[in-house]
Amino acid sequence: PSRYRLVLTAPEVPEASPVILQGELPLALPAYLEALPIGWVPQPQEASALQVEGQVEPGEKGRMHLPPPQPVRLRSTIPLRGPAPKPSGVWRMPRLEFENGLALDALALSGESFCPGEALELTMFWSVWDAQAFHAQDQVPVVFLHLHDHAGRMAAGRDLPVDFGNKPFRTWAQGESILQSYRLMLPADLPPGSATIVVGLYPLGRPDPASRWPIRSARASLWEHAAAAVATIEIRPTPCWVQGDS
Repeated sequence: PSRYRLVLTAPEVPEASPVILQGELPLALPAYLEALPIGWVPQPQEASALQVEGQVEPGEKGRMHLPPPQPVRLRSTIPLRGPAPKPSGVWRMPRLEFENGLALDALALSGESFCPGEALELTMFWSVWDAQAFHAQDQVPVVFLHLHDHAGRMAAGRDLPVDFGNKPFRTWAQGESILQSYRLMLPADLPPGSATIVVGLYPLGRPDPASRWPIRSARASLWEHAAAAVATIEIRPTPCWVQGDS
């Protein structure tokens, strides 16, 4: 996958710390680079706009013998006053602060309704809110992503180290925002109705609920111990056609 690094600054306030976004470019949400939601980005009161500068590095081409693609440089301005640009995808801002010093600021979904058997893709925006606690942990944090059907039963799930495909978590710094993309295949027999996406963290090798890192604060409802319901999607009844099919 392609990798990117974006730096958001407020030119009118040079003493303000920049916000750094980096990670792998999510396949399902390629337009997020052009329409970032800015509600969760620290914004100096004196600033009227954020300057965005960055670069996208091409990914591997596998066995295709093609000339190496060139990096793509990006530069744009996000106004902080007046109507905000409408972001692509479906955005949620749960702002979960975990006791290990990590925070889930936002997530973007590839849609709001899905067919059974379809792929749900989402991107999470992680940041370090407590550097001392974050760098004191001795195991890689693992994020668990669970999908519960309308009756509350767990229907699908995936667990991945929070730095999977990204730079090692020990090098994460306070002030950065690390984007991590996930893909979850929905079961073919998933019943229609609302389904809930539940997220939490645990140390690598200790997936039992008692070892999960507690959630210190959240703008989302707790689902169970150290797990929060961060979004809901709608499962369409069958027969069902994937959006975009003719």
